[in-house]
Amino acid sequence: MKKKKMPWIRGTESPDAPEAPAQGSPESQQRTAAYCRELLNRRSYGKAFRLLSELAQENDGEAAYLLSQLYDRGDGVTADQEQAAIWLRKAAGLSYPPAQFRYAMTIAPFSHGGEFSYRLCAEYLEKAAAGGHPQAMLELARLYFTGRGVENSKSRAYDLIRQAAEADPSISSDEQIGSCLYANVELAAALPHLKKAYNQGHYEICGILSSYYMRGIAGVKQDVETAFGILKQGANHRNGLSEYIIGCHYRDESNYPRARAYLQSAYDHNVMEAAYDLANVIMKTPDPSRRDMRTAFKMLSKAASYPTVRHYDALGDLGTCYHEGWGTEQDHEEAVRCFSMTLKNSPDNKASLLGLGYCYLNGTGIRQDREYGLELIRKAASKGVIPAGELLYGSYSAPEEDRRYVKSFSEYLSWLTVAADNGDPQACRLLGNLYLAGEKVPRDNRMAEKYLARAAELLDRDAMRQVIGIAQEQEDADPMFISTFATAMVTVYGESEWGSMLPQDPEERSEAENNVRDMLLDRLRIELPLPSERAAALLEKISQDETNDLLLDLPIPQELP
Repeated sequence: MKKKKMPWIRGTESPDAPEAPAQGSPESQQRTAAYCRELLNRRSYGKAFRLLSELAQENDGEAAYLLSQLYDRGDGVTADQEQAAIWLRKAAGLSYPPAQFRYAMTIAPFSHGGEFSYRLCAEYLEKAAAGGHPQAMLELARLYFTGRGVENSKSRAYDLIRQAAEADPSISSDEQIGSCLYANVELAAALPHLKKAYNQGHYEICGILSSYYMRGIAGVKQDVETAFGILKQGANHRNGLSEYIIGCHYRDESNYPRARAYLQSAYDHNVMEAAYDLANVIMKTPDPSRRDMRTAFKMLSKAASYPTVRHYDALGDLGTCYHEGWGTEQDHEEAVRCFSMTLKNSPDNKASLLGLGYCYLNGTGIRQDREYGLELIRKAASKGVIPAGELLYGSYSAPEEDRRYVKSFSEYLSWLTVAADNGDPQACRLLGNLYLAGEKVPRDNRMAEKYLARAAELLDRDAMRQVIGIAQEQEDADPMFISTFATAMVTVYGESEWGSMLPQDPEERSEAENNVRDMLLDRLRIELPLPSERAAALLEKISQDETNDLLLDLPIPQELP
């Protein structure tokens, strides 16, 4: 009978994997830990998983730690965050310093009641530092420097930094002291330490050192080119914070392929803040076929479990993933839990207001309460959440006896105006046409043109047709205004009949195309879905354009005065 492969084994075993040490030999436990690391280096995950499982059951702390990593990454076994946490907790309890450090930085702070606790974080950092873990010493030094979770003591912080530098020669005391002073907003005191570390080739501080030149602080003259040059130096040496800042720059420029590459690298280099932004970039990628929602869900899960400033933003977006079934199985009860916990700690979180409002409105994952659901939807709409506004003003289009949410014209006008002012193209067009027709509002051509033009800028097809028609009737109409929207109709929607209105002059054509590019980016920044597959493909191409990339040719400063 043919032997079946176990379902949790991923990939094939390495044919030349080293033989396992003989079971029961005196040195077997120590040798097996080293042997398992060799297996992992060879990517022979299935065999490593089996051996580590046996050793971890025998209370080998290192094996339990490595086993938790396999569960965390899904190497050789189906990814399971709960099992990863169980084995990490066991490894930390077995006094394995790397496990104590990771436990301190991820799980321990949330282990009592779900609220973050620096005291619990410090407790396990102390244990890891006592076991000689240099990074634990540095993280603990930062806590002593600021008095979070421990008694404030700069002398204890400096002692820990010196111990870490002695334990690991690659650690620079100047780098660490400068970083602590910077974190404590002692910017002038930090600067000489940071410059000294940079000039000695310790580029881990490039991320924070660049901020002096980016913002012009602590007596440093503002110089954006030098700031980005320092960041490039840091990224070239795999400094996670530098990669994170560059990734955010590309994200803001809507260059999503480059943003994703830098943010992924930053996360891989332990910048946990990058997890949320990486998920955000994946979810905003214009081409739906390139959105890896499983990875986005995983990154949101990481961000929601880590105490960054975006913790509750991540938790709210995680709720949306559960609600919609993005990257995971649909689970309305888990969505409600995420939304509720987020709003408890961040009452204005837009994703949670909208998501929990839908859940109460429809009775999904929680007992139905239409009034409370509508209250949350209204609050979301007032904060510019476009789907919430659409739900409210859209309900007015039903016959009077069937209107569920908005019953009067004055209320309809109010929500329509809020939605339009927050960039909803449909609301802009509807409001513009109300003012144009003078229907239940005073006729106002200026307001009509304002809202119709805004709808057209957000690529609403009907609004573009209208503004072209209005502009053609005006004697002083700007030709570029007309040709820009005609170019949009051709390039975004593929409507070739507008081709006769395209500029013939190459420079004018280029200007019109750049205007369309800006319109596409504007719509994406407001987080609206693109109006067609053609628009998505065009923006995907634009986002990979390197012709206007500030970072490509910037010089890297070799030494700072």
